[in-house]
Amino acid sequence: MKPSDRLTLIGGARVSWYDGDVRSGTIGTARDLDSTDIDAKVTPFAGLTYELSPAATLYASYSEIFIPQFELDVNGDTLDPLEGRQYELGVKGELAYGLNYSAALFDLRQVNRSVAVRGTDYAEPEGDVRSRGFETEVSGEVIPNLHLSAGYTYTETEYLEGPDAGAVFSTYTPEHMLKLTALYDVTEGPMQGWSFGGRLTSMSEFSSRGITAPAYNVVDLMAAKDLGQDTVLRLGVDNAFDEDYYSRVGSNVVFNFRGAPRTFNMSLTKKF
Repeated sequence: MKPSDRLTLIGGARVSWYDGDVRSGTIGTARDLDSTDIDAKVTPFAGLTYELSPAATLYASYSEIFIPQFELDVNGDTLDPLEGRQYELGVKGELAYGLNYSAALFDLRQVNRSVAVRGTDYAEPEGDVRSRGFETEVSGEVIPNLHLSAGYTYTETEYLEGPDAGAVFSTYTPEHMLKLTALYDVTEGPMQGWSFGGRLTSMSEFSSRGITAPAYNVVDLMAAKDLGQDTVLRLGVDNAFDEDYYSRVGSNVVFNFRGAPRTFNMSLTKKF
């Protein structure tokens, strides 16, 4: 709906039917453990956009979350669906020098998140949790042939109830994430047709079950050459400074992955 030229209202809903049966055993001898039957669950969403000026638009959105789960609790019963809601408020627009920007505040709450119980084959539902934060991005061609982009995200997570109220619930989510990229297209001279660029990825420390991954910074470099006839040659160096880091941590025994070391790559792409 458009009450005015500047204001647009958006709304809708999803209606879900879900039937699930949990069985245990081998084919021919399986027995029913639990069943779930959900009829016509309505999950609404709403939003609006408002044109502050020809170069800036404000937006807001609200959505609810409903995701059936198949994990079993200690009694062999299916966990209740994951439910929650999300708010987002932001602005998008264009700055000088052809730069596009966006900035947003977000607030996400969920209940019944499935959490595996260590040393067992069952799960338990997590209490009310919240993720909130801020994210912004700027990108564009600041001068002819030079393309830049920068993005930053701040995320804060916490338990809202129970014995862990106030504590961080998603320790594996970095509090700070930053990405910077640059690409320059050479349009004249002996290097005409080449493009050169790089990317910096920066993460603050994160942890899981007592295992902490230190903050890290990784730089990737690339070069590409347009060979004509829809053929492109690409050369790259990932993790150019051979940073030693963990891309994920899980526990003191499993799911701890080191980031890839310095890696050279080359590709030749042809479009038909």
